[in-house]
Amino acid sequence: MGTTVSTPRWPGRRTEAALLFFILAVAALFRFYQLASIPPGFTHDEAGHGHDAIAIAHGARPLYETVGYGREPLYDYVVALFMPFLGENYLTLRIVSALAGLLLIVVMHFWVRRAFDVPTGIATSAFLATSFWATMVSRQALRSALLPLLFAAAIFFTWQAVRPYAKQQTLQRRWPMISRLISYVLAGLFLGLALMTYMAARVLPIVFVLFWVYLFIFHRKVWRDNWFGIIFIIGLGLIIAWPMFNYIAFTPGAEQRLVQLSGPIDQLFAGNPQELLNNIFGALGMFMFYGDNLWLYNIPGRALLGLILGPLALVGLVIAIVRFKRMEYALAIFWLAAGIFPSLITGVVASSLRSIAALPVVYLFVAIGLVEIMRSLERLVESHTLRTIPLMLLAVGVTLFSWNAYFDQWAQARDVRVAYHTTLFEVAQELDRASDIPPDVAISSIYPNRFHDPYALQLTLKRKDMPVRWFTGSFVDMNGDPHASMIFPQPASAAAGCAVVQQVGCASGITTTQSIFTGTMPAAANVGASPNPPPTPVAPPNYNTTVVVQAIAPIDPVFAEVFKRHSEKVRSVELRPDDFNPRFDIYRFDATAALTDALKSAVIPTATLNFANAVNLIGSEIRTPQVKPGQQVEVITYWRITTLYDQEATLFTHLLSGDPNKPVLAQRDSLDVPSYYWLPGDAFAQVHRFVLPADARPGAYPLEVGFYTSADQKRLPLLDASGNSVGDHVIIGSVTVAP
Repeated sequence: MGTTVSTPRWPGRRTEAALLFFILAVAALFRFYQLASIPPGFTHDEAGHGHDAIAIAHGARPLYETVGYGREPLYDYVVALFMPFLGENYLTLRIVSALAGLLLIVVMHFWVRRAFDVPTGIATSAFLATSFWATMVSRQALRSALLPLLFAAAIFFTWQAVRPYAKQQTLQRRWPMISRLISYVLAGLFLGLALMTYMAARVLPIVFVLFWVYLFIFHRKVWRDNWFGIIFIIGLGLIIAWPMFNYIAFTPGAEQRLVQLSGPIDQLFAGNPQELLNNIFGALGMFMFYGDNLWLYNIPGRALLGLILGPLALVGLVIAIVRFKRMEYALAIFWLAAGIFPSLITGVVASSLRSIAALPVVYLFVAIGLVEIMRSLERLVESHTLRTIPLMLLAVGVTLFSWNAYFDQWAQARDVRVAYHTTLFEVAQELDRASDIPPDVAISSIYPNRFHDPYALQLTLKRKDMPVRWFTGSFVDMNGDPHASMIFPQPASAAAGCAVVQQVGCASGITTTQSIFTGTMPAAANVGASPNPPPTPVAPPNYNTTVVVQAIAPIDPVFAEVFKRHSEKVRSVELRPDDFNPRFDIYRFDATAALTDALKSAVIPTATLNFANAVNLIGSEIRTPQVKPGQQVEVITYWRITTLYDQEATLFTHLLSGDPNKPVLAQRDSLDVPSYYWLPGDAFAQVHRFVLPADARPGAYPLEVGFYTSADQKRLPLLDASGNSVGDHVIIGSVTVAP
């Protein structure tokens, strides 16, 4: 049996309860105030959690999530449990995080008051309630929000087994072994759950290993009573998390972030420790001098504690080291060391997140330092009121300072609005309000791909009657690569009536064609130009679709005139002038007339060019038929979507050299109308721009187009009317390289 401990009773129980209730009320204010609008948007990482939580709510049961370089699934399961009550939206995720932050205060209070004393518990709870770091974590829809709570619960029940509370409950008095076993089981359960929250948790079992060794050295009787129990806690935790770790081990590519973070260790083993040493010294300074420099998680450079709370934490750490033979202090030191270990490896960047396991115990050390200083004042100041004044001033100061830092500085910063994609957030709200636009919507975005803006809109758009398509109008990315496309949506009712496999044009005005392919046709077919179609009667505009154009992704110049002729601006929504993406425009769009107009300058296939029964080539335009070496080639291809497609496809445009050793002279592989969000009946145009090599020889070079799946680089087959593969690309013409 372990030695029982008593808890000092100052302040009294009623005062303690009143103070804890008040602290929780203030904490709730910090966590729920304007939670729907602060943070001022939704990040792609948060959106990934929401998307996977919705999938779980509808029956998915992942052992590990592969979205976002791989991540643990527990947070998504917890969010999914709340969705039937709170809805499948971003706010549900934030509420889960906020509730986890409140529960953390409760768990830490009851552990600290038992392991240390009530004043230290009250102080720890107060700092957790209003600190900038804890507030930030509790308002982010990220899986890391659960880690501090679950590991604190594991520590609480471990302590309950090792150091039973003096005022034991009935179960502890009558059946102490059963009570201890229950505590072991609960500690192991919460450890296992913590391992399934965030990568930083993977070092936390070492806390129990160190504690086991510590008890063996310093508290042999306690060790004899609990040596197997602590091993049981570790073992149960690993067993609970084992299915996830087993999945990671046997699924190639499931987890990529661990490889990304291993650079300093690799450098160390290569004989270069400098990067690791720089990271260690940088991370150690994050508490008082210079903190995380990412706007996502911090005001860049803002230390976690600063020059007021930081020294208090340092005093608390020194006291803990001096009192190391007292197991509560030793356990706190082990917890701190394991919690900050990830940041010691990776440095100060993202340390607010990677050191998240240390968050509760960091404020415990602040509380230890503060309480000891206040007790020292008792020998100097007899008046309890005078002794309380500095404490009250500190509490009020920390509260006001944190409120200003989070709500007035961080939440209003331009870079935070960029990081949280505020413009897309505003687009969702505008679409929810709009009653004067057609429900079939296309949005121009610089992040139209899977896991990005589509996931974010899924969580922020309340309306469910809006089929949404995605495209990139015009944008040059950070690598200097140009992106340009245009989409021509068909209303759902019109698309449903299209015989889309064999009828190339559907409602576009293009005549129906029959397949010219036979079983003996070569793998690639030359597409000849058809005569210009006869003029069609002018029809009144049919603005039956909606296009949203963000300022950062405008309509590409090659489509600007066509779009202008066949669209009607509904309104412009202006955001803050200093925003990275300060405006978006909403248009009613006659996609059918616009596509017919655009195809007037294109070469129209004389046959159905069907790729994998998913998409048909309906036109092409080589806008630079003759170029010189070093100049840019510009090609437009037009496509009709024939079915939903559940893989990520890439469209390629290759200028063929004729050299078998280097068959492609120049190329552009990109698809700016993501295949995951194709809707049957829609059409789109893809612009490919690429530069010829400076040493390209004069001559005529064939130009091929086609698709491949991004996951395996396998080309989509070109099918004939019977569904037989006759190739994997189409030659749409040639480009002449002039001397």
